[in-house]
Amino acid sequence: MGVKTGKGWNLPIIVLVDIYIIWVVTSIAGLAVSPIIGDLKTIFPGSTELETQFIVTMPSVAAIPFVFLGGALGIKFNNLWLINISCLIFLVAGCLFFVADRMWQLIALSVIAGIGAGMLSPLSVTVLSNIFTGKYKTKQFGITSALLNAVLVIAVIVTGYMADVSWRLPFVWYLMPIIPIILSPWLKKYIVEPKKMKADAEAKTKHKFSFTKECNVLALVKYCIFYGFITFVVCSTSLFIPYMMKSYGFGSGVTGDLTSVVYFGIMLSGFLLNPILGILKKTTFDMIILGLALGFFLVIISKSLIIIGLGIFIGSFFYGVGQPYCYNVTTTVCTPVAASLTMAWLIIMDSVGVLLCPIIINFLQAAFHAKDIPQFPFYIILGLCIVAWVLVLLKRLLKRKPSKAFIFREGFKKLSELTPAQQSYILKNRADAYDLDIIDNPEVATVAPAPASSASSSSPASNSEPNNTSK
Repeated sequence: MGVKTGKGWNLPIIVLVDIYIIWVVTSIAGLAVSPIIGDLKTIFPGSTELETQFIVTMPSVAAIPFVFLGGALGIKFNNLWLINISCLIFLVAGCLFFVADRMWQLIALSVIAGIGAGMLSPLSVTVLSNIFTGKYKTKQFGITSALLNAVLVIAVIVTGYMADVSWRLPFVWYLMPIIPIILSPWLKKYIVEPKKMKADAEAKTKHKFSFTKECNVLALVKYCIFYGFITFVVCSTSLFIPYMMKSYGFGSGVTGDLTSVVYFGIMLSGFLLNPILGILKKTTFDMIILGLALGFFLVIISKSLIIIGLGIFIGSFFYGVGQPYCYNVTTTVCTPVAASLTMAWLIIMDSVGVLLCPIIINFLQAAFHAKDIPQFPFYIILGLCIVAWVLVLLKRLLKRKPSKAFIFREGFKKLSELTPAQQSYILKNRADAYDLDIIDNPEVATVAPAPASSASSSSPASNSEPNNTSK
């Protein structure tokens, strides 16, 4: 019993559930308790609206530097140890929420929770990418994205009812990190020591660890820009839809319903990720942006709730494809030992997109004196999507024959210096990054961070080296 990993052995369900919960913990801080911030101003007289908003925003702000810290530590120290430390930090903050009696204490605890969630974020992606490979890894990235959004929808709904009993009760969500700590013994044998991976790689290739040789930085930058852009686009929905709907004469209830459509769209596409990618294939990047453009086009052409809701759904659906897809492709441009730091750079683009969206949109509204035009933010978003779509489409259609390829642990090399088999692989697949591992079979690219299969089909061998499997 278990879930197929693509490496000849099955992962026990209890370990898979543990990984899912770790993913949820990375995003639960702030979002799960957002419905109660209006009550806190009454509970703590004298508190400003900004102070109550800090309960929701500070975990994301505090997480930014600690995402990098978690990624950097993840290439040096045992990932299970780091996961438990991160969960413990989050858990301690969660427990203290039940005794805090000052607004500044709630804000400080929100920062601490954000620190734990930030450190945990790159580790959660690394663990999943190290265990699964191929289409199984792609499927799991889709499922984790879908489950995360499903939990957030449930949490936001349930939190409102919890607050009716006690304003402290919603913070029970912050106790969730205790579950990964309890389940860590089951996860332990599926975590590979970074030191062991480094030693094996250096013994095999005679190269010392260097991030720029373990990761195709140019490809990473491209994926980071794409992920940051689609996050920027989708973030505009929750930020500016309320103002537009208010100008149309609708209340906050309708706005809440439309906002929930965002989570539903992301959740649905996550469960359907593999079939969707099977249809889109090499057009995935430009079709994601085209889908976002179509969604925002529908948002601005009509005041009908059905049309606006459909537009929001289409946009969020394609974002739900893009988010796990970016996670998946980014894991293919680095070696296992560099995975945590590589993913830290990608994950941070989520916060960058969220922070830049209101700043840039508000600046453009002021520059064009368009504060009184509620649809103006979506005109900007639609225009940016069209420009981005044209650029990505042209890049794909006009892609020239590659002159270089990135060889893991060696860096970029001219195509003419590679073996005929390696050149054939690159020209046949025309992969964006042109990544090749240093292995016996030069036609096989690397996506192989987990333990190799053992004689048993249910668990990996504890002392075997990772397999290199087809990209």
